[in-house]
Amino acid sequence: MMLQASFEQSLVHSGAISFEQRIYDPLDHIGEGTKERISRLYVTEVLDPVANLFAAAVADREIIGDPQFLMNAFLHLVRAGDLTSGPDDAERIVTLFLDGARPR
Repeated sequence: MMLQASFEQSLVHSGAISFEQRIYDPLDHIGEGTKERISRLYVTEVLDPVANLFAAAVADREIIGDPQFLMNAFLHLVRAGDLTSGPDDAERIVTLFLDGARPR
C-alpha cells in the first residue's frame, strides 16, 4: 500500500525531540518576518503534503474520513511516538493508525 510506505518513510528519522519542537523552540530568538516565513513553510512543506496524501488516499478509497482530521490524528500519533526511533517503530505507528489496536 503506497500510503503505508509513505508514512513509514517519513517516520524513520524521528528523534527524541519532536520535529515541531526543533522548529519552534528557536523562534523566540528570531525576528517576526522570519517567524512568519518559517510558519508558512511548515504549513506548505510539511502539513499540506501530508493532508494531500490523505486526500489522495481517501479519493482512491484506501482509507475513509476527512483528510484534515486524518492528518491531525496521524500527526498527533506520530508526536506521541517521538521518543522512539527506527524503521520498526515507524511501521508500528503506521500500522496502529491504519489498522487500529484491536486484535485481528
